[in-house]
Amino acid sequence: MPELPEVETIARGLDPALRGRRIARIEVHWPRTVDTRSDAVSAASGAQIGRVRRIGKQVAIELSDGRTLVIHLRMTGRLLVARGGAPIPHERASIHFADGERLAFGDARKFGRIRLVSGDVASALEIAVDPFDVSLDSAPKGNGRIAAVGRVTTEELVALYAGCAGAVQPSLYEGFGLGALEAMSTPSW
Repeated sequence: MPELPEVETIARGLDPALRGRRIARIEVHWPRTVDTRSDAVSAASGAQIGRVRRIGKQVAIELSDGRTLVIHLRMTGRLLVARGGAPIPHERASIHFADGERLAFGDARKFGRIRLVSGDVASALEIAVDPFDVSLDSAPKGNGRIAAVGRVTTEELVALYAGCAGAVQPSLYEGFGLGALEAMSTPSW
Protein backbone atom coordinates (compact mmCIF):
# COMPACT_ATOMS: atom_id res chain seq x y z
CA MET A 1 0.00 0.00 0.00
CA PRO A 2 1.38 3.42 -0.81
CA GLU A 3 2.38 5.11 2.40
CA LEU A 4 1.12 8.52 3.46
CA PRO A 5 4.15 10.45 2.10
CA GLU A 6 3.73 8.85 -1.33
CA VAL A 7 0.00 9.67 -1.46
CA GLU A 8 0.78 13.24 -0.34
CA THR A 9 3.32 13.54 -3.17
CA ILE A 10 0.84 12.18 -5.72
CA ALA A 11 -1.90 14.59 -4.60
CA ARG A 12 0.47 17.57 -4.64
CA GLY A 13 1.64 16.63 -8.14
CA LEU A 14 -1.88 16.18 -9.49
CA ASP A 15 -3.30 19.39 -8.00
CA PRO A 16 -1.77 21.85 -10.49
CA ALA A 17 -2.29 19.41 -13.39
CA LEU A 18 -6.02 18.93 -12.71
CA ARG A 19 -7.22 22.10 -10.99
CA GLY A 20 -9.81 23.95 -13.10
CA ARG A 21 -10.36 21.13 -15.58
CA ARG A 22 -13.87 20.02 -16.46
CA ILE A 23 -14.68 16.31 -16.46
CA ALA A 24 -16.13 15.26 -19.82
CA ARG A 25 -16.82 11.66 -18.81
CA ILE A 26 -15.63 8.83 -16.62
CA GLU A 27 -15.05 5.38 -18.05
CA VAL A 28 -14.85 2.35 -15.80
CA HIS A 29 -13.04 -0.54 -17.48
CA TRP A 30 -13.36 -2.96 -14.55
CA PRO A 31 -16.63 -2.55 -12.60
CA ARG A 32 -15.25 -3.54 -9.19
CA THR A 33 -12.96 -0.51 -9.34
CA VAL A 34 -15.94 1.56 -8.18
CA ASP A 35 -16.52 1.20 -4.44
CA THR A 36 -19.92 -0.32 -3.70
CA ARG A 37 -20.77 2.60 -1.37
CA SER A 38 -20.14 5.15 -4.12
CA ASP A 39 -22.60 7.49 -5.76
CA ALA A 40 -22.66 6.81 -9.52
CA VAL A 41 -19.27 8.08 -10.74
CA SER A 42 -20.82 9.06 -14.07
CA ALA A 43 -22.63 11.81 -12.14
CA ALA A 44 -19.29 13.63 -11.90
CA SER A 45 -19.40 14.32 -15.65
CA GLY A 46 -19.58 18.06 -16.27
CA ALA A 47 -18.13 18.99 -12.87
CA GLN A 48 -15.07 21.18 -12.64
CA ILE A 49 -12.13 20.11 -10.48
CA GLY A 50 -11.40 22.40 -7.56
CA ARG A 51 -8.35 21.08 -5.76
CA VAL A 52 -6.66 17.74 -5.31
CA ARG A 53 -5.53 16.80 -1.82
CA ARG A 54 -4.76 13.84 0.37
CA ILE A 55 -7.19 12.57 2.97
CA GLY A 56 -5.80 9.68 4.96
CA LYS A 57 -4.03 7.51 2.41
CA GLN A 58 -6.43 8.45 -0.35
CA VAL A 59 -6.37 11.02 -3.15
CA ALA A 60 -9.37 13.37 -2.92
CA ILE A 61 -10.42 15.30 -6.04
CA GLU A 62 -12.82 18.06 -4.93
CA LEU A 63 -15.47 18.95 -7.50
CA SER A 64 -17.36 22.18 -8.17
CA ASP A 65 -20.69 20.57 -7.27
CA GLY A 66 -19.57 19.93 -3.68
CA ARG A 67 -18.85 16.25 -4.16
CA THR A 68 -15.46 14.59 -3.96
CA LEU A 69 -14.01 11.85 -6.13
CA VAL A 70 -11.86 9.71 -3.83
CA ILE A 71 -9.26 7.30 -5.16
CA HIS A 72 -7.67 4.69 -2.90
CA LEU A 73 -4.59 3.29 -4.61
CA ARG A 74 -4.28 0.32 -2.25
CA MET A 75 -1.20 -1.79 -3.08
CA THR A 76 -0.44 -1.25 -6.76
CA GLY A 77 -2.67 1.60 -7.94
CA ARG A 78 -1.22 4.52 -9.84
CA LEU A 79 -2.53 7.67 -11.48
CA LEU A 80 -1.20 9.08 -14.72
CA VAL A 81 -2.27 12.10 -16.75
CA ALA A 82 -2.29 10.66 -20.28
CA ARG A 83 -3.13 11.87 -23.78
CA GLY A 84 -4.72 9.81 -26.51
CA GLY A 85 -6.66 6.60 -26.46
CA ALA A 86 -3.93 4.04 -25.84
CA PRO A 87 -4.54 2.53 -22.40
CA ILE A 88 -1.83 2.39 -19.78
CA PRO A 89 -1.04 -1.10 -18.45
CA HIS A 90 -3.80 -2.44 -16.19
CA GLU A 91 -5.99 0.63 -16.71
CA ARG A 92 -9.14 0.16 -14.61
CA ALA A 93 -10.79 3.59 -14.99
CA SER A 94 -10.29 6.87 -16.84
CA ILE A 95 -11.42 10.40 -16.09
CA HIS A 96 -11.60 12.15 -19.47
CA PHE A 97 -11.21 15.92 -19.90
CA ALA A 98 -12.44 18.15 -22.72
CA ASP A 99 -8.89 18.77 -24.04
CA GLY A 100 -8.36 15.08 -24.86
CA GLU A 101 -6.25 14.26 -21.85
CA ARG A 102 -7.38 11.85 -19.16
CA LEU A 103 -6.46 10.80 -15.66
CA ALA A 104 -5.81 7.08 -16.01
CA PHE A 105 -6.11 4.82 -12.98
CA GLY A 106 -4.01 1.71 -13.41
CA ASP A 107 -3.95 -1.13 -10.90
CA ALA A 108 -2.22 -4.44 -11.64
CA ARG A 109 -3.70 -6.29 -8.65
CA LYS A 110 -7.21 -4.77 -8.87
CA PHE A 111 -7.31 -3.72 -5.20
CA GLY A 112 -7.71 0.05 -5.77
CA ARG A 113 -11.09 1.75 -5.58
CA ILE A 114 -12.80 4.93 -6.76
CA ARG A 115 -15.68 6.48 -4.88
CA LEU A 116 -17.81 9.57 -5.47
CA VAL A 117 -18.74 11.04 -2.09
CA SER A 118 -21.39 13.65 -1.26
CA GLY A 119 -21.00 15.70 1.91
CA ASP A 120 -18.30 15.32 4.53
CA VAL A 121 -15.59 13.11 3.04
CA ALA A 122 -13.87 12.17 6.31
CA SER A 123 -17.16 10.97 7.80
CA ALA A 124 -18.11 9.02 4.67
CA LEU A 125 -14.70 7.36 4.60
CA GLU A 126 -14.74 6.88 8.39
CA ILE A 127 -11.36 8.56 8.75
CA ALA A 128 -10.26 10.27 11.96
CA VAL A 129 -8.68 13.70 12.15
CA ASP A 130 -5.49 13.78 10.14
CA PRO A 131 -2.44 14.14 12.42
CA PHE A 132 -1.24 17.04 10.24
CA ASP A 133 -4.58 18.89 10.39
CA VAL A 134 -4.02 22.50 11.45
CA SER A 135 -7.11 22.32 13.68
CA LEU A 136 -5.01 20.25 16.09
CA ASP A 137 -2.81 23.30 16.61
CA SER A 138 -5.72 25.03 18.34
CA ALA A 139 -6.86 21.98 20.33
CA PRO A 140 -6.77 22.33 24.12
CA LYS A 141 -3.34 21.36 25.39
CA GLY A 142 -2.47 19.97 28.76
CA ASN A 143 -6.08 19.31 29.69
CA GLY A 144 -5.46 15.65 30.47
CA ARG A 145 -6.39 14.59 26.94
CA ILE A 146 -3.86 16.23 24.65
CA ALA A 147 -0.38 17.36 25.50
CA ALA A 148 1.69 19.10 22.86
CA VAL A 149 5.26 19.30 23.98
CA GLY A 150 8.41 20.70 22.52
CA ARG A 151 11.90 19.77 23.59
CA VAL A 152 11.91 17.81 26.87
CA THR A 153 14.55 16.21 29.06
CA THR A 154 14.96 12.43 29.19
CA GLU A 155 13.27 12.34 32.61
CA GLU A 156 10.32 14.41 31.35
CA LEU A 157 10.01 12.16 28.28
CA VAL A 158 9.89 9.00 30.43
CA ALA A 159 7.22 10.61 32.64
CA LEU A 160 5.14 11.65 29.61
CA TYR A 161 5.25 8.16 28.08
CA ALA A 162 4.52 6.51 31.44
CA GLY A 163 1.45 8.69 31.98
CA CYS A 164 -0.16 8.42 28.55
CA ALA A 165 -2.70 6.01 27.14
CA GLY A 166 -1.34 6.50 23.64
CA ALA A 167 1.29 8.51 21.85
CA VAL A 168 0.91 10.09 18.42
CA GLN A 169 4.01 11.11 16.58
CA PRO A 170 3.07 12.21 13.06
CA SER A 171 5.83 12.03 10.50
CA LEU A 172 5.96 12.84 6.81
CA TYR A 173 8.70 10.25 6.50
CA GLU A 174 8.38 6.47 6.40
CA GLY A 175 9.91 4.26 9.03
CA PHE A 176 9.16 2.90 12.45
CA GLY A 177 10.62 5.88 14.27
CA LEU A 178 12.71 6.44 17.35
CA GLY A 179 9.71 7.84 19.24
CA ALA A 180 7.88 4.51 19.11
CA LEU A 181 10.96 2.66 20.38
CA GLU A 182 11.35 5.14 23.24
CA ALA A 183 7.69 4.76 24.21
CA MET A 184 7.85 0.97 24.17
CA SER A 185 10.94 0.99 26.40
CA THR A 186 9.12 2.71 29.28
CA PRO A 187 7.96 0.45 32.12
CA SER A 188 4.23 1.19 31.70
CA TRP A 189 4.06 0.53 27.97
